[in-house]
Amino acid sequence: MRLKEITDDINWVPTAIEPLRGKQVPIEQAEVEACWQHAGPRSELAALQQRSSHNESSPAGPRDLRPGKLIDELIELGIMTRRKDDRLDLPDIYRITFGLGRKGGVPRVRQS
Repeated sequence: MRLKEITDDINWVPTAIEPLRGKQVPIEQAEVEACWQHAGPRSELAALQQRSSHNESSPAGPRDLRPGKLIDELIELGIMTRRKDDRLDLPDIYRITFGLGRKGGVPRVRQS
């Protein structure tokens, strides 16, 4: 349900987080950037960004596609947090929704 709310409100977040599926948090920023580079969400994010700049009624795309700025925007939105040791984390509600793990974290509920 939260994924639908995020997608409705900020439609580019799933595109940015999906390449991290299966990874564990906390995660180094360099690893996040490597996942993005490998999966190539930048072209999808660029298309969303361009559509939103031409259509004010469309949900906004990210303000800046540079990896560091994109991470800053995800932190500003509360999707990611930065730990004191500089690694990135996701609150459990987003971590579980987007399929990321955490050693000792809350497990995903499996439906029978």
